[in-house]
Amino acid sequence: MTFGFRAMFFVILLMGLLYFPAWHGQFVYDDLWLVVRNPAIRSIHLFSFFAHPETVAVAGSGLASDIYRPLLTLSFACDFHAWKLATWPYHMENLFWHGINGFLLWFLMRKILTRNDAALFGASVFLLHPVQVQSVAWIAERSNVLSGAGFLTALACLLWPEEKPFLKTFAGWATYAAALFVKESVIVLPVVWFLLESLQWRKSADKSSRRADLRNAGGLLFISGGYLIVRQKLLHHLSQMPESPRILWADATLGLMAFPVYLGKMLLPLALRVSYQYPMVTTSKLVWAIGISAVYGGTMIWSWQRWPLVGRSLAWILVGLAPVLQIVPIRAFVAERFLYFPMMGFALLAGWGFEKYARRRWLLRFWLVMLGGLTVAAAFPWRDETRLWRNAVRQEPTNAFAQVCYAESLSDYVEAAEHYKAALRNTPSPDLRFSAMNNLAWINLQAHHPQEALLWSSRALQEKPDDVHALYNQCAAYLELEKLSQARKVYQRLKVLTPESTEMLQNLSQRLSRK
Repeated sequence: MTFGFRAMFFVILLMGLLYFPAWHGQFVYDDLWLVVRNPAIRSIHLFSFFAHPETVAVAGSGLASDIYRPLLTLSFACDFHAWKLATWPYHMENLFWHGINGFLLWFLMRKILTRNDAALFGASVFLLHPVQVQSVAWIAERSNVLSGAGFLTALACLLWPEEKPFLKTFAGWATYAAALFVKESVIVLPVVWFLLESLQWRKSADKSSRRADLRNAGGLLFISGGYLIVRQKLLHHLSQMPESPRILWADATLGLMAFPVYLGKMLLPLALRVSYQYPMVTTSKLVWAIGISAVYGGTMIWSWQRWPLVGRSLAWILVGLAPVLQIVPIRAFVAERFLYFPMMGFALLAGWGFEKYARRRWLLRFWLVMLGGLTVAAAFPWRDETRLWRNAVRQEPTNAFAQVCYAESLSDYVEAAEHYKAALRNTPSPDLRFSAMNNLAWINLQAHHPQEALLWSSRALQEKPDDVHALYNQCAAYLELEKLSQARKVYQRLKVLTPESTEMLQNLSQRLSRK
């Protein structure tokens, strides 16, 4: 075993140790919909996972209509078959795939960079950077680490197929296709392949290599087109928000404002959190975002010929971010998990910097040590739901979504009520406003404050007049207040909305019969 392999093994081992706070982390947030409550993974039916997109998550979560990831569902089904709901093996598998990706990226960079220690530094940045915590510590985000393995394997096979070209080409196409069915973000691979292949054109221009390039490009485009056709046929849309009318300038503005945030998180990853609030768009913020984007684009173009590797690395970052900059509308403004593929380009840029600036290597090593420390700190909140959302609220108190999620995780009703009210003070979306009001009604019922419960349930029903949970809270509040005629009216309305008998209806029926 060479020194390079031993050093890379040590870095992967160090990465695993840095994630020790999350080793025994609980299922959190989307984990509940994709794994814990998802009946589809209780058995392994590969055809069903491919043919029925709704198997990806439990009905009612909203995820089933947003994403199509059959091989991710298969991965969770295999895990459930082996481990049931013991979280430790799920976390170890995510760590395993992240380590594999670091190794594959190191292999790629050894081919591209001239110094092995530069490749090791770049791979270390990828493995130890704290923005990766969300992809690695969050079980649901196995989609990133698993698809990343297919992404990097496909690149390695297609960029250097000199030995056994037929086998490597087929393997590259197969792993790309498989990765697409784990996560749709992998669709940027043909562009990344072109960026890296163009580096080799400067060294070789023989006809056989050009024919191989055309064959690879044709295969990648054919696979991409086939995937999009299947996805469109099954989901009937490409966007995460097909139900909402889109305003192009608003989407472009949101994407522009997100871009500098992503760049900042890669360079100086502070205030990391699971949720980022949609920003208030002001002229100064927009001008700042346009300026940063213009400088970035100008640097990429200027360096394309002068420093080819820098130009391609910057382009890789941009291409990796493109799917989440609202070109195809998504629900999140910014999410650290979206940086997994851009971080590969960033790691290549870091490796180039380590190679180029020998006198500044001490500074780069210090930065890497700082990244490792921040990774340990970022992993701690992923131990459970309460810690996760407490950290999000602490980092961004005005985030209404984080306030609601934190309140839902609390067992202390008084504290939870305060955070629901904090969410209502911070211009929540209509759905969030309804959720906060309805949960406040339920909390007040548990605390035997029926007048407050009636107030909040009535406000919630102004948002959603036919919501059965809000109607239940209102009926229960009327019963507590001995207002039987109003309670019976609400109960009759509930019976119309829920013709089948439910535990909720049975409970109200028994309470009414005792009055």
